[in-house]
Amino acid sequence: MVIPWDGRDFTAESLVPVWNAEILPENLHIAATVENHKIHFVDTESANLMIEINKGYQHPLAIFRAEFKNIDNLEDPEVLYFEPGIHKIRTLELQSGQTVVLAPGAILTAIQPDETDEILVENDWAGKTNYQDFISANKKNNIRICGAGIIDLTALDWHARRSMVFCDCENIEIEDVIFLGAAHWTLPFFGCRNVHVNRARLLAYRENSDGIDLVDTQNALIESCFLRTGDDAICLKSMALTKQVETHDITVRKCIVWNDKVRAFGVAGESRHDIYNAIFEDCDVLHSMADWTTEVGALAVYICDAAKVHHIVFRNIRIRQESNYAICCVITRDKWSSDERAGQVEDILFEDIMLPENYSIYLRGFSEEHKIRNLCFRGGDLENCGQHMERMEFVEIKKT
Repeated sequence: MVIPWDGRDFTAESLVPVWNAEILPENLHIAATVENHKIHFVDTESANLMIEINKGYQHPLAIFRAEFKNIDNLEDPEVLYFEPGIHKIRTLELQSGQTVVLAPGAILTAIQPDETDEILVENDWAGKTNYQDFISANKKNNIRICGAGIIDLTALDWHARRSMVFCDCENIEIEDVIFLGAAHWTLPFFGCRNVHVNRARLLAYRENSDGIDLVDTQNALIESCFLRTGDDAICLKSMALTKQVETHDITVRKCIVWNDKVRAFGVAGESRHDIYNAIFEDCDVLHSMADWTTEVGALAVYICDAAKVHHIVFRNIRIRQESNYAICCVITRDKWSSDERAGQVEDILFEDIMLPENYSIYLRGFSEEHKIRNLCFRGGDLENCGQHMERMEFVEIKKT
């Protein structure tokens, strides 16, 4: 449900009787009154929240707040305006200087590719054909996408198209857009500069429906977003897919994540060049459900190539539920590796992290030469985290 910014009093009605309702994240401290099928609460400022009923998470209600702004220049040729209603689209390639406005009630529905569509990859690792991205920009600047409309990818086959992709772009702003049912990566940035994503909402469930990936990207601010994903939610990578390499000067703040299959926040996977000067702060992990391998969890620094990852901060993050590792730092080489040598991880700070009961921490460097160095745990529930270390190998813990 999307509401205007000045909404205050809310009543939600359930199809089943409700005896308990929790408004999440818990740090919002919003109390609900419950009467039979109805839940009532008051909130004046939260960008994103979720209601869970009867002590379960199977039937949540997500509520998003959006700024409904009047657009005065709809006749401007640089403005692409989508009015309320369903708009069936094959692909949309954006140009420099364009503004895309999705009015509340506008739904951009992706059409399943056919033999006339451009093929990007004939046969990927999953045996699937990848077609041209649904919305994309390549080597373009000064693009804005705004409005509380929906980008609906549910009609696409798995891996058919990525949702919205920016490659070698500069000055990109995305605000209030809702992405639904991604078939592949949802919102990746490859080799981009000066990125601002504010109040984007991603609701996905399929494997590889990564949320926001910052790949070889610099100077990015990701804030006040809500993501439920079937893969990494918000992660940094450096895969050398563009002429611009390295990922640095990144801020992720006030974001809420529900991750079903892999990781919530951090550095992930096949990174070949340096990643540094990044902070994840004042964020919430509502659910982190993956438990199928060691390298998954809520907060992660995981690399399988030769990147040097350093000066990464996780601060003031609240983890409500974790099925595997609340914190996971790993240097490895696996089937996704391209480099022959392992990477480096150093100067990583975890500070004031609120952790669930019976949490575990997994730390593993690659060798004496490729240790995790200067790893620091400070404040909050981390003061006595030593007893929660499930494994610690080739790691140097920095004393606070």
